[in-house]
Amino acid sequence: EGWRGAITLTGLDRDDFDADRLALTGSGRIARPAGLATFTAALDFAANGLRPVDPALAQALGSDVSGRVLLSAQQGTDALRLPRLTLQGDGYSLTGSASVAGLSDAFRLSGRATAQVADLSRLAALTGQDLGGAAEVRLTGNGSLGGDFDLQTSLTTLRALNVTAGSLTAQASGTLTSTGNDLNARIDLADLSRLDPAWRGAIGADVTLTGPADSARITLDGQTRSVAVGQPEADKLLAGTSDLSLVLRLADGALQLDSARLRNPQLTLDATGSASATKRDLTLQARLANLGLFVPDFPGPVTVAGTASEAGQGYDLALDAQGPGGIDAKVDGTLAATFDRADLSVKGRALAALANPFLSGRLISGPLSFEVALKGPLALSSLSGTVGLTGGRIADPALFMALQDVNATARLSGASASVTANANLSTSGTIAVAGTVGLSAPFTAGMDITVRNALLRDPQLFETTADGILRLRGPLTGGASIGGQITLSGTEVQIPSTSLGGAADLPGLTHRNEPAAVRDTRARAGLLAVEQAAAAAPRATPFALDITVSAPNRLFIRGRGLDAELGGSLTLRGTTAAVVPNGGFSLLRGRLDLLGRRLTLTEAQMAMEGNLIPTVAIAASTTSDGVTSTIRIDGPATDPVVSFTSSPDLPEEEILSRLLFGRDLTSLSPLQAAQLANAVATLSGRGGQGVVGRLRQGFGLDDLDLRTDDTGGAAVTAGKYLSENVYTEVVVGSEGKTEINLNLDVSDSITVRGRAGNDGSTGLGVFFEKDY
Repeated sequence: EGWRGAITLTGLDRDDFDADRLALTGSGRIARPAGLATFTAALDFAANGLRPVDPALAQALGSDVSGRVLLSAQQGTDALRLPRLTLQGDGYSLTGSASVAGLSDAFRLSGRATAQVADLSRLAALTGQDLGGAAEVRLTGNGSLGGDFDLQTSLTTLRALNVTAGSLTAQASGTLTSTGNDLNARIDLADLSRLDPAWRGAIGADVTLTGPADSARITLDGQTRSVAVGQPEADKLLAGTSDLSLVLRLADGALQLDSARLRNPQLTLDATGSASATKRDLTLQARLANLGLFVPDFPGPVTVAGTASEAGQGYDLALDAQGPGGIDAKVDGTLAATFDRADLSVKGRALAALANPFLSGRLISGPLSFEVALKGPLALSSLSGTVGLTGGRIADPALFMALQDVNATARLSGASASVTANANLSTSGTIAVAGTVGLSAPFTAGMDITVRNALLRDPQLFETTADGILRLRGPLTGGASIGGQITLSGTEVQIPSTSLGGAADLPGLTHRNEPAAVRDTRARAGLLAVEQAAAAAPRATPFALDITVSAPNRLFIRGRGLDAELGGSLTLRGTTAAVVPNGGFSLLRGRLDLLGRRLTLTEAQMAMEGNLIPTVAIAASTTSDGVTSTIRIDGPATDPVVSFTSSPDLPEEEILSRLLFGRDLTSLSPLQAAQLANAVATLSGRGGQGVVGRLRQGFGLDDLDLRTDDTGGAAVTAGKYLSENVYTEVVVGSEGKTEINLNLDVSDSITVRGRAGNDGSTGLGVFFEKDY
């Protein structure tokens, strides 16, 4: 028997959608061949003026949809067949067939379908992606409607797939099947900051996928432009344009890296490898065009080559590296698969100057050798081996000298290093260091520093020779102590002709609206790094001090007409942040020469203030016509203050007149007045060291003096230390008389003095002196 039916709805208004017209028509037959009922039907449906509330769904479906379903069922088979399914809309269609078994049980469904979409952009709002192009997809599947469902894609044809999402643009075309793929795609990411705010630049690549799934081949050819990832060293490597290529394929269940290449002006990288479920291997070669990109002192290429392969529970590494400046290193051993343990050896050579960028303006040079092993956890406690520097040189511009012929060895063991080092000073003398230091915070040290005949100088202030031992104990991050004893000999403190003032940082200075050129200049001078380090670094605990500095004699203060010898000792206590000096150096002998008039010093003291600048207190007096006049030089040796006093009180110009000429100011001649002005210039620091001072320095003497007596006779005195406690002085008079004086310091209090003249006169005396 045949049947037929039709249903039409118009003006449908629901909460989720509206429709102008919905129509369903059907026809079919019901028969009973062999006593079993058979049902067949052909259903046609159509919807016009569809208006879903969801705009994304409305765009995907369109306003008009139609289709047909053919179905049949037979009594007793518990199955439903749908030999034909069709669905048509504006720009899309679906055709297929299906069967449903187990109508009384689990509804086991199987079927196949082909879908075609002429414009994928209609699905953009529904998927949340900016899609474009056309696609054809063929699907087969089977499963239970009450459980899992297996879906197989037998063929997917992409005629022109376009996807746009933010700065990402992708186009693809081709076919995807279970037996073979042929897909081409173009991917462009115009702004990498969409992936990470610290990243910059763009990347684009052409990708192909060919072959069946079990032996597919993937190729990638791309290019990066001005890529930066927020890491300065990596950004330097990736600057400009980089070309990328990659070839991957599946073979026998393993992923094979046929080739990987990176090319840009700075870096060349080639790699091959394979990966399976049980083993991975990688062979690589890399070349950095110029190490000077990171270490300006070492321009030239660097190459790295080797292999990394999975073995058991870890990876076998064998890498070799070569570069400018004698860099030659080799790494061998194993690295645990968990990357927390290793058994590696690293040996080779390099130049110490590689460390210069990290030494804050200090410079080191010389050949380095190293042979280090890492066995155990990836921690400093697992390190052992030696690092050595031979014939090196270390310079610090702030010290006015350098260490040369540096030979140093560090033996690593148990998170500490045993260090031995010795060097010659560029000025004169030697320095040696011995002890241990920890390799991790707080870097606890136990070091002895020995100096022998070390010539130390500040060209504008002092020169001295030092001997002694300093001991450094405790954590170097703060709280350590420095103690020991230093003996000075042949020390000269020069009171400069002018103040040693000059340019210095202004405390609290803040740069606002700083021009780029100014900031670049400060960056090249290292000032930005200092500011940033000072702002970021926590305040370290200062080191405690207990250092004794002694100079029994031969500590000379010269300049501005002054020539004095002092002796004594002082102790530096407190901390490196607040030095507390105790003690000082007092007068042994001295004079002040102005305009050929000598004033014997009655007082001379030198001490140290908290900033370790020498502070002097010097006085010379003379009596004339019942007036005692005194000239004083007080203050820091870099810029002392000159003052004049008298008893009874007189104006300073009157005091200076009596000091120099033994008469009052009103009785001076015009020439003497000019000489008085010259003396003021000398005392104020504008007169230089004079001819006599330059002659003394040129002859290498400790003392050189020209004297005149009351009768106008002249004498020349030259003095020199023959040893630490023996001083000799030769006096030659204008009348031909010569005298030799010899001083022997037996102790701090007892001095033996002898003299002999060319007229046969001699003298010998023992003197006991005590300061109270």
